[in-house]
Amino acid sequence: MKLSPLFSQRLEEATQSGKQEGRREILENLLVFRFGQLDDQLEVIIEQIMELPKEDLNRLILKLSSLSRDELLARFGGKN
Repeated sequence: MKLSPLFSQRLEEATQSGKQEGRREILENLLVFRFGQLDDQLEVIIEQIMELPKEDLNRLILKLSSLSRDELLARFGGKN
């Protein structure tokens, strides 16, 4: 069964959106686990972190346990 090009495009967009939401949820959970809560400063840098290429995001996640809150905010231009 061949799908219409428009349907295929919408399906791909929905899949990508779901993946992005999943990554964001994982990142938010990791930040809450690491720092106790998401305040305004952390919320601001989440958007910047989500724009990283996947490989850079993965590296950051691996380093997250050794970064202080101030180091993370400084790295992404957040005010501390």
